[in-house]
Amino acid sequence: MLSRVNNKKGFVAIWELIICSTLIVFFMFFPAVNFSLNYKKALLEDTKAIALHYAAVNGGVTMTVKNMINTELQLKGFDISKVIIESNTDDTNIKYKTDPDPMIYIKIKYPADDDVKLYKGLLKIIGYGLTELPYQGYTRWYYQVEGYIMSEKVQ
Repeated sequence: MLSRVNNKKGFVAIWELIICSTLIVFFMFFPAVNFSLNYKKALLEDTKAIALHYAAVNGGVTMTVKNMINTELQLKGFDISKVIIESNTDDTNIKYKTDPDPMIYIKIKYPADDDVKLYKGLLKIIGYGLTELPYQGYTRWYYQVEGYIMSEKVQ
């Protein structure tokens, strides 16, 4: 092995092997990591769309709508103890169709720390350092989907 390193041709061959194998590993795993990030976001988008229609009929994000969101996400494999649901309405603040501002807002957040760690690790393989990755100061990463819909509830 040492004779190959002293020989210029052997040294270049070893470096070619290291560089090529690194790139092959990156291109093998990057689609899977990217799919994982996009798939979870798509599942949250789907749940948000259903929740918006339920919220429009109920006049807001009532406890029934929150339970529906949690059930949907649990069926899709999410840990519902980590789900954060934010809204401008609740059980005591129902919006009606005839209100001056009948808009209902929903935001669903889910932690993405593990997926982002995998993504960062994969980017380090091709040379991205910690200083070049965005948002290094934040300690938590989230999938976040949000949307608006007009209330359809009548008095």
